[in-house]
Amino acid sequence: MIGLLVLPHLPGFDARPTATGYLLAPSDARSGFIRYERRVRPLRSMSSLVAPRIANLRETERSPITALFTTEGEHAARLTILGNARSGDVWMRREFGIVFGDDFASIIDATCIDRADPDLFDAAVDKLVRGVSFGAALRRRRYRYAAPDRTPRVRDLETDWIRNDTLTVFPAERAGNEHALAIARRDGLAITNIERIDPASISPTPASIERMDDITLVTASSDTRWRVVATRARHGWLYAMELTGHRTSDSIEHRAIAEAPSRPSAMDEVPSRSSASVRSLVACIASIEPLPAPIRATPTFGAFEVE
Repeated sequence: MIGLLVLPHLPGFDARPTATGYLLAPSDARSGFIRYERRVRPLRSMSSLVAPRIANLRETERSPITALFTTEGEHAARLTILGNARSGDVWMRREFGIVFGDDFASIIDATCIDRADPDLFDAAVDKLVRGVSFGAALRRRRYRYAAPDRTPRVRDLETDWIRNDTLTVFPAERAGNEHALAIARRDGLAITNIERIDPASISPTPASIERMDDITLVTASSDTRWRVVATRARHGWLYAMELTGHRTSDSIEHRAIAEAPSRPSAMDEVPSRSSASVRSLVACIASIEPLPAPIRATPTFGAFEVE
């Protein structure tokens, strides 16, 4: 749950509230201004959020989108666009910083019209986007990973990637200690210690546990279904993904996964759709971009509350 939104203080800028957030401008108020919009919904891509805000700009140059993290570890991005106003042909430099919450975005939109002051606004936007505080750094979090070649179905913070079987990506959970791992279950994420897992307690049974570098695989099967859970722990966060499918009487490839010896090469030796799925699961969790270590950010002196 996101708490109070707090912005860092910008020396040399005056701020006043608006209906959607804050308007900030240098004390001389001649070279440009910055708009801060809080809780913009629905949550969309940066390009989609920026497009309606530059409708009156004849664009001449655009920087690549730069992904970054805020001090609290929230996903954020920066973008710079140069151009001229459609009315009056005034030169403009637009600086965008967007912080992505669970179901909303906070947008920092700067307009500079003085060619001598672009660095002032660039630094201001960078400080704002990195320093904005949602007050909920330790909650369950989304993270970046290489999307598998499947059809996505988003369920709140979880995503199912569907093909013949289902690959579920769970949100990151805060780790209790560096040895803790997470076991994914259909009703959420149960945190446990991998060293203490009793295979008989995992449904369906029986279960096997194996390690591949810093990835742990838990495999379980029954007469009708099977599941493979992959887990990692990085920088104080737990990551878990789960592959599930149904077995049939003639599904030899499903039985091969459940009966495969507990070593990574065994999956490569089974030429089946399921073994390819497991390799896809391992590749997916190996591709994650770890979140920064969880912290409780303290707003700097002079910061002000947005709502």
